Amino acid sequence: MTRLFLLFHGRFPSEKAASLFAAKSAESFADEGVDVTLIVPRRIGRKKENAYEFYGVKSNFKITYVPIIDIFFIPLLSKLAFFVSFLSFSFFSLVFIIFKAKKDDIIYSNEWMPIFFATFLFPRTFYELHDFPESAYWFYIKFFSRVKYILAHNKWKKDKLETDFSVSSKKIISIPNAVDIKKFDATPIIESMAKMSFTSRDLANAAEIFDQMIRDKDCTVILTLAGSTSAGTIYCWSRSWRRGADPRGIRF
Repeated sequence: MTRLFLLFHGRFPSEKAASLFAAKSAESFADEGVDVTLIVPRRIGRKKENAYEFYGVKSNFKITYVPIIDIFFIPLLSKLAFFVSFLSFSFFSLVFIIFKAKKDDIIYSNEWMPIFFATFLFPRTFYELHDFPESAYWFYIKFFSRVKYILAHNKWKKDKLETDFSVSSKKIISIPNAVDIKKFDATPIIESMAKMSFTSRDLANAAEIFDQMIRDKDCTVILTLAGSTSAGTIYCWSRSWRRGADPRGIRF
C-alpha cells in the first residue's frame, strides 16, 4: 500500500478553512486506498474536540502531533512567533518522517519549508502550490527543481511555473480547487445578496432566474454565462417558442 505523509503547519483542529482543507485532503487520499498520516503541530489554543468529529470526516487516516516552539501567546512577538513556529515544525516533522517513513513513501504538503527539508532525504516529494511566489525567485527556482511534483490549481500558475521558473510541464499537475457541496451550501449567502447593492443584487437575481429556469419543465436552458457579476442576459427556450412565440429573455 502507498504511504503518504501530509504535513500541515497550523492549529488543528481549528475554525480555520486551511485546517479543514488538510483534514479533507487526508480523508480523500485515504479514500483512494492510500495509508495517510497527517502531521500537525502541537499548538497552544487548538480545539480540544476529536478532530474527526470536529470536521465530520472519516477516521481513515492517522493524525500525529509534533512538538513546536509556540510563542504566539506573546502579542509583541506575533511576527517572530510565526517564523519560530514554522521553523520548529519543519524540523520536528522532518525528524518524525526520518524515523517513520521509507524512501519510497510520499511526502506531501503546501508548506514550502518542511517539503524543502524533505527533498534532501526523500525522492518522492509533492508540493501543492497555493500562494504564488512574489519574491526570492532564486530560491524558488532551486526549490521547484528539487521537488518531484508540483500541484497547480489553475492554468495561469502552471504557465507561470514553466515560463518564470523553468519548471518542466512533466512535473506539474494542474487540478482546480474543489468544494464539498455536501458541506458547503451557498444558497443562504446568495439569497442574502438580494438585499445588498450593485452587482451583489444582480448575482442574487441571476441565481433566482436560473433556478426558475431549471424548475420550469417547459423550459430548456440553451445558454448560461458565468464569470463576472456584471449585468448580462439569460435566455430560456420554451415550448411556446417552438409554436412561434418569442423566447423568454430576462435581463438582469
